[in-house]
Amino acid sequence: MESIGVGAFQNCASLTYFESPTTLKTIGDKAFYGCANMESFAMGNSVSYIGASAFSRCEKLSEIYIPSKVKEIKDYTFYNCKSLSKVTLSITYLEKVGKGAFQNCKSLEKIRLPYTVESIGSKAFYECSSLEFVDTGDGLKTLGSSAFSRCSSLIDVTIGDKLEKIEAWTFYKCTSLEKINLPTELKTIKKGAFQGCSKLDIVYMFGDKVGTIEKESFTKTPSGIKFFAPKLKVASYKKMLTKAGAKSPSMYGC
Repeated sequence: MESIGVGAFQNCASLTYFESPTTLKTIGDKAFYGCANMESFAMGNSVSYIGASAFSRCEKLSEIYIPSKVKEIKDYTFYNCKSLSKVTLSITYLEKVGKGAFQNCKSLEKIRLPYTVESIGSKAFYECSSLEFVDTGDGLKTLGSSAFSRCSSLIDVTIGDKLEKIEAWTFYKCTSLEKINLPTELKTIKKGAFQGCSKLDIVYMFGDKVGTIEKESFTKTPSGIKFFAPKLKVASYKKMLTKAGAKSPSMYGC
C-alpha cells in the first residue's frame, strides 16, 4: 500500500493505534481526522506527503515523527491535537509549516525547526499554551500573522536573521515572554505583534533596517522595556516604538 486516501479513517472512534506499512508514501487530507481515541501513530520513513487536516482532532495523540522526505506540514494537519507533547523531525527537507498546522496543541512544550524551513503559516502554533521553547531555524523568510498568539507559556524564542517582517499579532498575549532577539534583516513590525506581552523586559534590535513599527505593536506591555539597538538608530527606533505603544522605552545603543 502506497497511499491512504482522503478521509479514509475519518472519525474512527475505535482506532487507538496505527502502524503505517513500509511502502506508504502518501497520507491524504483528513485521513485520520477526528480519530479522537488514537494515542499512537507509527509513521514510516517512506512517507513523503501528509495532507491537510490529516490528524486534526486526534485529541489523544501524544507524539509524532515527521519523516525526512516530507517537505510541507499542510494546513491544520495537527489542529486540536490536545495531547500532542512531542514532535520529532528527522534530518529533513521540510520547507513549510502551514496555516494552523499545530493550532491548539495545548500539550506541546517545544519545537525546533530545521534550517530548511522558509515559511510558517498564520496561526500555525496559535494557543499552544504549554509551548515554552521555539527555534524557527535560520532559513525562515515568512512568519504568518498570529503564528504564536496566546502561547501563554512561551519563554524562549529564536528567530533566524533572514526574516524581514513580523506580521500582525504574531506574539499577541504571550504573557510569559520576557525577552526576544529580533532578526538583523527585520524591516517591519506589524500591528499588535507584541501586544499583551505582559512580562516583556528585553528586546534586542541589533539590525539597522527597521523602518516601520505599526500602531499597537507594543501596547499593553510593561513600562520601561529595555531595547538594545545600533547607536545610530536609537533615536529613530525610540520614536517609532513610542508611537507603537511602548511606554517609556529604555534605549541602549550598541
